[in-house]
Amino acid sequence: MILKRLEIFGFKSFADKVDIDFGEGITAIVGPNGCGKSNIVDAIRWVLGEQRPRFLRGSRMEEVIFNGSERRDPLGMAEVTLTLDNSEGLLPIEYEEVTITRRLFRSGQSEYLINRTPCRLIDLETLLMDTGIGPHSYSVMEQGMVEAILSENPEDRRRLFEEAAGITKYKARRKAALQKLEAVERDLVRIGDIISEVERQVEALERQVRKAERYKAYRSQVRELELKLASYRYGLLEREARPLLEEGEALKDTVSSLAVRLRKGEVEVERLRAELMEVDGELGRLGGSIRDMERKSHGLKEELAVLSERIKAAGVASLRAEEELRRTEGRLSEVGEELEGIRGRISELEDERKRLSEVRDELRGEVEDLEERCRRRRKRIEELRGEEATIVELLFRKGGEIERKESRRDGIRVRLGELQEERAQLKEKLKKTKRRVGEVEVRIRQVKGKLEERRKEREVLSSQLSSKDRELRDLNRRSDEIEARLSSLREQLEFWRRMKAQYEGYSDAVRTLLLESPLKGKAVGVLGDLVDVDESFVRPIEAALGPYLEAVVLPKAEMAREAVAFLRRKKVGGRVRFVALDRLGSWPEDLPDAPGVRASDVVRAEGPVRRWIQFLLGRVILVDSLEEALSLGPGWGGITKDGLWVRPDGEILGGSTDEGGPGLLSRKLQMDRIGARISERRKELEEVEEDVLKVISERDKILSRISLLDTEIEELGRRLLSLDRERAQRTFEERQLEERAGRLEEEEGSLREALERLQVELVQDGLEKGKLERRRAEVGSLIREEEASMEEEEGARAGRLSALHGVQVELASVEERLEGARRELIRLEGMKKELSDAVGRRAEEKVEAEARARAFVARRESAGRELEELTGKLREMEEKYKILDQKRIALQGRLGTSEEEVRRTRTEYEEARSRAHEVEGRLSQLRMEAQEIWARVQEKYGVDVRELEPPDESFEPGLAEREVARLQERIEAMGPVNLGALEEYRREKERYEFLAKQQDDLLEARDTLKQTIVELNRKARKQFMDTFERVRDHFRESFVRFFGGGEVDLVLSEGDDPLEAHISIVARPKGKKLQNISLLSGGEKALAAVALLFALYREKPGPFCILDEVDAMLDDANVQRFVEVLKQFSSETQFLVITHNKCTMEAADALYGVTKEEPGVSQLVAVRFEGGEVKAEINTSVG
Repeated sequence: MILKRLEIFGFKSFADKVDIDFGEGITAIVGPNGCGKSNIVDAIRWVLGEQRPRFLRGSRMEEVIFNGSERRDPLGMAEVTLTLDNSEGLLPIEYEEVTITRRLFRSGQSEYLINRTPCRLIDLETLLMDTGIGPHSYSVMEQGMVEAILSENPEDRRRLFEEAAGITKYKARRKAALQKLEAVERDLVRIGDIISEVERQVEALERQVRKAERYKAYRSQVRELELKLASYRYGLLEREARPLLEEGEALKDTVSSLAVRLRKGEVEVERLRAELMEVDGELGRLGGSIRDMERKSHGLKEELAVLSERIKAAGVASLRAEEELRRTEGRLSEVGEELEGIRGRISELEDERKRLSEVRDELRGEVEDLEERCRRRRKRIEELRGEEATIVELLFRKGGEIERKESRRDGIRVRLGELQEERAQLKEKLKKTKRRVGEVEVRIRQVKGKLEERRKEREVLSSQLSSKDRELRDLNRRSDEIEARLSSLREQLEFWRRMKAQYEGYSDAVRTLLLESPLKGKAVGVLGDLVDVDESFVRPIEAALGPYLEAVVLPKAEMAREAVAFLRRKKVGGRVRFVALDRLGSWPEDLPDAPGVRASDVVRAEGPVRRWIQFLLGRVILVDSLEEALSLGPGWGGITKDGLWVRPDGEILGGSTDEGGPGLLSRKLQMDRIGARISERRKELEEVEEDVLKVISERDKILSRISLLDTEIEELGRRLLSLDRERAQRTFEERQLEERAGRLEEEEGSLREALERLQVELVQDGLEKGKLERRRAEVGSLIREEEASMEEEEGARAGRLSALHGVQVELASVEERLEGARRELIRLEGMKKELSDAVGRRAEEKVEAEARARAFVARRESAGRELEELTGKLREMEEKYKILDQKRIALQGRLGTSEEEVRRTRTEYEEARSRAHEVEGRLSQLRMEAQEIWARVQEKYGVDVRELEPPDESFEPGLAEREVARLQERIEAMGPVNLGALEEYRREKERYEFLAKQQDDLLEARDTLKQTIVELNRKARKQFMDTFERVRDHFRESFVRFFGGGEVDLVLSEGDDPLEAHISIVARPKGKKLQNISLLSGGEKALAAVALLFALYREKPGPFCILDEVDAMLDDANVQRFVEVLKQFSSETQFLVITHNKCTMEAADALYGVTKEEPGVSQLVAVRFEGGEVKAEINTSVG
């Protein structure tokens, strides 16, 4: 496998896309420092998965993206693609050519592709694992790594050996297994904790299940009683509703009949009202017609009066028009005479105007000469007055300035007085404010004192509350412990009961007979279960009865035959002792006096069994010692408390024996003891629950007091906060007052300084004002002299001007009279025309007036005739109106009678309906109560109360209500009840079993992982040591080849696991002593590094190797040896060498150069040899 092609775009200084095709052998890349040669190595390292920016000579991964230059903008992405030849199948992928691509965007998003298919980083690392290719393998070597690998970091050195040994995958698998083992250990700890917690929950849920069962029993009783109460109350409501339903039906009939009567009466009333309305309408229409005729008659009468007046007015108008005609014709002759006189007067006035115009022109010339002289005089006066005005203005300004300064001076004096008063007031305010601050301080101390008292009290109460909480926890813990003990005792009792029910401890024959044979349920039992003995006599009685304790007691003897036959059929081994009660004889009651306490007297049994016990133990005496037993007379037996028995027949039994079922009586006694302990624990539990209620009550009181204290503390805190704010406000006011006093003092000082300056300025302004006033007097004298001269000239001008004005007035008067005569001429000519027109109009008006008079007379005659006809019709309609009015009065009487009848019927109807509503209301109330009972029962119990059987006559609802209340109190006293405890108990039990199984699985997985890690370590250790020894031999050979002699060795640190041990290098170049590699010179270390690299290659030759200026520290002789070794290995390994050395360049099969012709941007130069000369061509795509 070799490198075939490298494509770079936007990576570091390669802003443009660069394609590099690689061939076999040695490829050298050359160029000046800083041109970007090492960026090619970084690109290869980066595309192979390098994740640490510092190995790419950066601080952040985003720095690999081209960041721009003076001429180019930054790019948003870096992309590198590396193509590998996989024809030999070194990579575990079914492609002969593998293309690896990596992209990075400025947003931080990163992409990996294998053969243009997106993949993950882990997929890339898995693909390259144990191939000698990787960002940190020996396939990439640079000058800075040489010394690090050989001296500083043993881990880097170890990584090379692990790559060569191919154990990286083992270490990765071991690391994953260790991580899984840690996870399993954590899971075991966690699941152990969970199992412990679930165990506690299961135990607690078991107690809750018992509590829930008691709760269900109480709820069942409450349900039964509440259903009976609901049925009883529902029945009461039904009984009350029956008579009301009957009354309601009767009322419905009554209301219905009354409604019919009422509707009939209302129909009659409506008919009469309609007839009355019709008569009223007819009367209204007749009245309207009469009124219309009356109005029309009145209108005709008024019209006749108006026509008479108009006839008179038309006659007057005709006479007036005739008189006006005569006057207008007389005025027309007068106007003709006036026109002749006006024309002569106009000719005289035109001659007079010509003469006056000549006199006016002469006087105007004299006046203009005098006006020129006055104008020059006036100009001089104006100049003097301008100067006077300037002086006046200056005086005015100066006076205003003096007034302002005096006003300011007075204002300053007033302000100084105000400042003194204000300072006095501020002093008083400051005194008051300080006093208030002191008062607030006192109140704050008081509130703090109260707050501290309340807090201390609360701390005491909190301590008491903690004590009560601890006491409550202790009581709850004690309750849980008692519950746990009760649970344990119940389990023990249940265990003993199961043993008793299953006849555990008895022989197989007895157990089979009593559990499986036809005698099951027919036998009386075994003797051990039918007798009772006090605890102090259990052991001697067990010893005395011995095997009889397992005797099966049967009612009849023939049942024994059936039992024996059954045992034979079943082939059950062992013998069974039977006692047939019908075969027991009577025991003589006149027993001889016993020399002590008979054993039969301490055994309790009933009926025939009692007689049989007397038979067995009647002659056995309870004794204290063997000697006392032996001293009894003949026919008497004795038994000690420890079970030593002297039989009546003289046989002595002692020691211990398993025969006869020992411990059967102890088991029954144990059950009794457990039952007694259960009763004691229940009583103890009730006492603890009472104590819990008492502590809860006391705790609630403390909480109530703490709540009150918290409220009071909160209120005191708010008061303290308010007082703090008030103090801060008062302090702020005090500070403001002090600052204000300081500002007033500064203001007073500045005002006094300003007052002094104003005094000086006022004196200077007074002097300047005096000078201006003197100059003003001088200018005034000059103005008066000029004005006197001008008055003389003005007098002469006025005389000539007066004569001119007289001529002009006279001329104007002549022109005005001439104009008036001309206007009069025009007016008279117009008047003459108007009078001619007026004569025609007056003649027309006279004709019109005579025609109107004739028309008015005709209309008056027509209106008189209409009035006579209208008066006749009016009399007819008034007669008809009287007849209809009489009919209306009769209808009103009948309507009143019908309405009275309807009112009486409506009263009865309303009363009946009201009663019906009352009945219906009560029925509705009863229905609502019944519905409420039904809904409550339906909602609460899902039962229809109507389907319930009514309680019998002996049912007492009061007693039932009290019983329900009592049961409810018990239910409330139980506190919270987990009704889902049974399901939760089952679920938690299943969870516990599931977790236990998981715990077993995890334990098995832990053992499997430990075994896997041991196996991985064994394989990796063997493979590493084999590779280490071979590399060790190769290193010795390559060292001698590079150094021309000497010796070298690789040493593992003693006592360490070879998989973790440090690898040290000791070397002795030719002519030197053996020493650690770190003591060699830089060139020797570099050459030793190359020797180690080639030793690793000999163990596992990599497909290619990149050497970044590793020959920089070598002299010419060592470079020559280095080049010779490269040539030897180049047949197996492809080399990419970055170098400045000429010898290395000469050995290269291909040579590329990197330049920065454009600042900040790297470009690739293809270099080839032709005729001994080097030729270069810049190209972004080199192949």
